[in-house]
Amino acid sequence: MSLSFLEGTVERVDLQSKEATLNCNGFGFKLSVSSHALNHLKKSAQCRLWTTALFSNEEFRLFGFVSEAEKERFSLLHGLSGIGPKTALALVDALSAQDLLAAVMAEDPARFKGITGIGAKTAEKIIFELKNKTDTLRSLIQPSELPESKAEALLRVKDTIMTLGYSESEILAAFKALNLPEGCADELALRLCLKWLTGLSADQ
Repeated sequence: MSLSFLEGTVERVDLQSKEATLNCNGFGFKLSVSSHALNHLKKSAQCRLWTTALFSNEEFRLFGFVSEAEKERFSLLHGLSGIGPKTALALVDALSAQDLLAAVMAEDPARFKGITGIGAKTAEKIIFELKNKTDTLRSLIQPSELPESKAEALLRVKDTIMTLGYSESEILAAFKALNLPEGCADELALRLCLKWLTGLSADQ
């Protein structure tokens, strides 16, 4: 069984268990949901949740997320050795894709402190296993997760670059990858972004 997403009416929201029930054309689906999703769900409201279905010998569970990127982050983390769905969901709630990438690049297990199910050794193991998945993490970063300086520069030059035939997703990918200096001028941001998009070195 493969479900990309479910769309329907919210029948029930349980803040304590972090579960929600969605009525989809008369069928009730119970999902464990991320904190972000939980904050967006209102009883009797229409919603769409991106879903992951997990099977075991004893049960079938559905997990719901507010975006496809959040769902993919959960799947990435759950795919790491020793990380169960409960811990993967706790990681999704605590760390954005940008946070995870920063922790991996800095090799900083302290960023995982306080997350349920994550001790020092597990944090180090997560960083080790994610080292060869940094491109995937970058692809999952949402515009709202970009550092403020990058987000502002993106807003200022995006329309100009799109007139050259590049899509918004391509431009976002470039800004995720670029190491823009603080207070970067629009002209420089534009030049570096175009260099990256055309496959040239973006080094100054």
